[in-house]
Amino acid sequence: ISGWFKSSSASNQRIVSKDDGTNRSYLVQLQSTGVVRGTIFQGGSGEHNDSASGKNDGNWHHFVFTYEHGVGTKLYVDNGTPTVNSSATAVDNDPSIVTIGASGSGINPWNGNIDEVGFFDVVLTQEQVESIYNATTAGKTGDLNALSTPPIAWYRMGD
Repeated sequence: ISGWFKSSSASNQRIVSKDDGTNRSYLVQLQSTGVVRGTIFQGGSGEHNDSASGKNDGNWHHFVFTYEHGVGTKLYVDNGTPTVNSSATAVDNDPSIVTIGASGSGINPWNGNIDEVGFFDVVLTQEQVESIYNATTAGKTGDLNALSTPPIAWYRMGD
C-alpha cells in the first residue's frame, strides 16, 4: 500500500484499513503521538511496525507499507530507511471491506488529507518506493501506472 497523508491531529486515525473491529487483516494509521503504524493481523493478534514520531505536523508525508509472507513487513515513511518487523505467518484474510480514512466500523476517522493511495499485489522494492516518492511534483504522485508493476487499484483522491 502506498499513499500520502497530512494531519495535525493528536488522535489515532486510520489512513487505510481492512478492519471492521471484528474481522481484521491490516491497517495503516497515524497514532496520536505522530507515529505511523502499519499492522497486520495474524490469528486475530496485531503485529505492529512503527515509524519515527512527529508525522502529525500538518505537512504532507508519504508512506509505503509492505508485507511478504515468511519475511514480514516494511514501513517506509518519507522515503527513509524502512522499519522492519519480521513475521513468518500469514495475514488473516477476514471478510471485511477495505476503507480509506476510517476503519470498516467507522472508528478512528481521519482528520486531515489523504491522497494517491495505491494497492499493489507485489512487494515494492526500495527502488520502486524511491521512484514513487521522487516522481512527486506539486503535491501529486507521478503516474503509478507507469511503474514496471503498476498498482491493482489507485485512488487519486484530489484530482
